[in-house]
Amino acid sequence: MLKGFRFIFIMSLLCIIIGSVRLITNNPFNKQHNHEINVYAWSAYFDHEMLESFYKETGIKVNIHFYNSNDELLTQLSINKGENVDLLFPSDYTSRVLIKNNAVKKIDKSKLNFTKYIYPFLLDKEYDPGNEYSLPYTWEVYGLAFDGREIKHSLSLKDLFSEKHLKVMTPDPFEMTSIASQYLYGNKESLNDNEVDELIKMLKSQKPTTEAYADFRAKDIITSKNADLTLLKTSYLDELMTETHDVNFSLPDDVIFLCIENAMIGKKSKNTDDIYTFLNYIYKPKNLALTIDIFPAYPSCSDALEYTKRHHPIYLKTIDEVENRELDLRFFSYITKKETIRQIIVETKA
Repeated sequence: MLKGFRFIFIMSLLCIIIGSVRLITNNPFNKQHNHEINVYAWSAYFDHEMLESFYKETGIKVNIHFYNSNDELLTQLSINKGENVDLLFPSDYTSRVLIKNNAVKKIDKSKLNFTKYIYPFLLDKEYDPGNEYSLPYTWEVYGLAFDGREIKHSLSLKDLFSEKHLKVMTPDPFEMTSIASQYLYGNKESLNDNEVDELIKMLKSQKPTTEAYADFRAKDIITSKNADLTLLKTSYLDELMTETHDVNFSLPDDVIFLCIENAMIGKKSKNTDDIYTFLNYIYKPKNLALTIDIFPAYPSCSDALEYTKRHHPIYLKTIDEVENRELDLRFFSYITKKETIRQIIVETKA
């Protein structure tokens, strides 16, 4: 009898153990080892709760690796040789580099459900015809914020480089040299030594009327009336227009500098299905809007705009103007070697 009870007890215990193992194996939230992706993105690019919701819905864990500049991203990729890089979000000019270096793979658009909502003016750019390797995720343009009491006329790059106005210039060497080159020489892909010398001379002549070389702080300088004019990313526009009624904003009459942050798939990635699942999730209108609210820019998809908190009339008007002036759009580019660009800025600020 005792042996019989012992046998029944052992068999029952064995059934419980087997059942528990099956439950653990079939639980989607225990797929971390096989279902996780490594994403390289700008700091504060994704809402933490959104990533948690994605994990709960799919069982796919997202490991975020942050960077604060495109150069930092390229350095990280160089160190790990592209290993364990599933998805990344570089700017357009870095997208060009990654495509050229064969560091990313082609995108299968048949696995995506949002591409029809992407603004057409963001697509089919020179660095990636047909968007075979890149998908616009966020974007912004550079405009001119100005004291409406001091400046009454429409503005162009000529006004930015005029010695008549006290101004704030971008601190970014890459941006400054691209904009200055466009002003002096138009659409040139590279500059020779004589043109570089002329560009340095012109930028040096700006120093007496340059209040500061600033990015985020530029809006504070213009609202405090310490400058007449500032180059300003539209990512700061909504906040600026909410804070003051004395500052106006317009896009330059001649050209508009556009910057696109693209989603790209790492060449060595082996988690393709999970990547497409994640892409379809973050491009959902409400999820893309969450990114825009914490990483101020514009959404790449028109259906996300209504869910953002950024509804200032000038913010919205800027989208319409960019759409209507697609031929005026320009991208930042390396008009000379990186070392030369750094030297240009050193000499300019000296």
